[in-house]
Amino acid sequence: MDYVCEWCYLGYGILKDLRKAYDFDLELYPIEIHPDIPENGMPMIWHVHNKKKWTDQLNQLGEPYGIHFINKETFSNTKNALILGQYAKTTGKMSDYTDCLWDSYMVKGMNISDKTAIYSIGHNAGFSDEQMNTAFEDPIYYAALERNQQYQHSFGTDQVPAFVINEKYIMIGAQSKDTWEQLFQKIKEEQS
Repeated sequence: MDYVCEWCYLGYGILKDLRKAYDFDLELYPIEIHPDIPENGMPMIWHVHNKKKWTDQLNQLGEPYGIHFINKETFSNTKNALILGQYAKTTGKMSDYTDCLWDSYMVKGMNISDKTAIYSIGHNAGFSDEQMNTAFEDPIYYAALERNQQYQHSFGTDQVPAFVINEKYIMIGAQSKDTWEQLFQKIKEEQS
């Protein structure tokens, strides 16, 4: 998943909603899908030509799950956000950080290309400046992003979101609640 990906945010939200009824673990693997985005981001209009229509469609899809999108001005570079996300994963705060980050970007429209914004989001997720500095300085987190991409490719896809279930099934895209429930039922039947 990449924090710039609306479909990842939608898929994540649908799965979080499903956790109310189903018991499963959700592990996120940060992947940079648009390394070509300039360091400071770019105008959203360069990525999506009719922003309002795009945002309205996303909000219509997200409404049943309480997921909201703002009509963003910036299509952000997510390198720093993903590095800190990978660090958050190693500290057990991935879910908190991801929730804070997506709220800041998808709901409030914050430019997460800005490292100051990332530090603010990191503080909200419970990280100190020292912890975040460590994450940005340690090459292990950059290498982990590469491994995440290789892991995804091992399942024969480079699309996001890509959900791997029990190392057996793969779901591409933000699938509906009904589609997930059908898969969960199939897995339950297989385990019986």
